[in-house]
Amino acid sequence: MPAYLKEAGYSTHLVGKWHLGVGQNGTLPLERGFDTFYGIHGAEFHPFGHISGRPMLYDGKNLVDQSGDYSTYLFSDRAEEIIKTASDKPKFIYLSYTAPHAPHHAPFDLRETVRKELLAINGIQQNIREEFVIYQARDPRTG
Repeated sequence: MPAYLKEAGYSTHLVGKWHLGVGQNGTLPLERGFDTFYGIHGAEFHPFGHISGRPMLYDGKNLVDQSGDYSTYLFSDRAEEIIKTASDKPKFIYLSYTAPHAPHHAPFDLRETVRKELLAINGIQQNIREEFVIYQARDPRTG
């Protein structure tokens, strides 16, 4: 699809996970029609350390180290940068979060915020599931 959109005059951007062929010639995002790529090859990796036995976070073809930063926030921020950058072309952004995949981790401050909100709503005092919190991290950033 990005190759067709480029032909139609769009700039094309992939932010997040790429899980359609890794390590095979011609299968990576920049080889499949995307102008830019910021994310990982594959699905499962640690959302704060950006590793799965090896570094995995790429900016284009280059590995980058942003360890300690929550991947959902990094991906959202990069997509926002692309949107805000002036261009004479329409933009196609494929934003693919890793948060739905294991391992499920969310920032501590967000877990505490969600816990307090649930207590205020109806007194829920049980431990909340990490999956719920990671969606809370993603949803406000996607509108």
